[in-house]
Amino acid sequence: MDSQYPAAQPGNAPPPNAPAQPPQPPPLPNPPPAAPPKKSRSGCLLWIVGGLAVLFFGCTVLLLIGFVGLLMSRNGTDVRADGAAEETLLIEQTIEGHGPNKILLVPITGIIADMPRSDLFSSEPGMVATIHETLRAARRDPQVKAVLLDIDSPGGGITASDVIYHELKEFHDQTGKDIVSVFGDVAASGAYYVASASQRIVAHPTAVTGSIGVIMPLIGMEDLFAKIGIKSRPIKSGPMKDVGSLFRDMTPEEHEMLQTIVNDYYNRFVGIVLEGMKGRGVKITREELVKYCDGSVFTGERAKQIGFVDEIGYFEDGVRAACDRAKIERNETRVITYSAQAGAARDAARALPGAAGAGPFAPLGRPGRQ
Repeated sequence: MDSQYPAAQPGNAPPPNAPAQPPQPPPLPNPPPAAPPKKSRSGCLLWIVGGLAVLFFGCTVLLLIGFVGLLMSRNGTDVRADGAAEETLLIEQTIEGHGPNKILLVPITGIIADMPRSDLFSSEPGMVATIHETLRAARRDPQVKAVLLDIDSPGGGITASDVIYHELKEFHDQTGKDIVSVFGDVAASGAYYVASASQRIVAHPTAVTGSIGVIMPLIGMEDLFAKIGIKSRPIKSGPMKDVGSLFRDMTPEEHEMLQTIVNDYYNRFVGIVLEGMKGRGVKITREELVKYCDGSVFTGERAKQIGFVDEIGYFEDGVRAACDRAKIERNETRVITYSAQAGAARDAARALPGAAGAGPFAPLGRPGRQ
């Protein structure tokens, strides 16, 4: 049966005569929900990375120090200079030679002072304390037959020089072991003071020595201060309390007092030099010696003519002289030196297996102090 309505088109399409509809855009999807704000972890991560870096660096430094201490110990023997409140650990190292006998080499270089030397990771005692501990250890080693001073120094403080001289002289008097000095480039003033404890002195042909004397360097700047308007108003307990002040001229009484101190030091210096020269067999009077003790310096050859040194030679000549004094054969003798371990290296070395017994850390025998 016919219908008044046209047949339906597939897909519900509009009738053919219907006006065209513009295409409709697809519906937009719903926007996703906003993510919660993320917490910044960069600051925390930076602290963690920095901490790990510092920890790694510290461990590396400690391992390096321990490794250096181990290498030093493998080249020598552990020596302990005890008898004091705290034990000092020294490393014995062979410089040259072979055999059972030992010549102890003690270097004296640079300014003679007792100031400790330190860096970021370790601290070392000053020259006076080092020589004291070195001689203390040498007393306990019967294989050490003599001491060889390798001197290259322009001098230094009179007290430090006198203490080292006293330590060396006491060592010789108590042990009977001789001391030989070898002069390098310079062995002047306080350095010659120290060398006066020797039983023989060998000077390099180009060495410079002498400079026997004492100086107290003082300057005056009162005229300069007056020009720029600086005045000093010291409150002092006595007229001599600011002796040597930069702000005023020195009075005759102050000059006399300081000159007396210098003369006392000078007379002691000359007396020690004279005693040392006579002990080495030099025939000279004090009056003759004083002629050369005005601060003048001398070459090795000129010093030998005066009697300040006994022979011209080199380091090996000093070693042979030490062997001759000790009455031992050179081909049966080693030249050794002692060096103090740094604190961290010492602790690391003691913690290694064998540190207290056999191996490179075995301590020397300790005979009674002679």
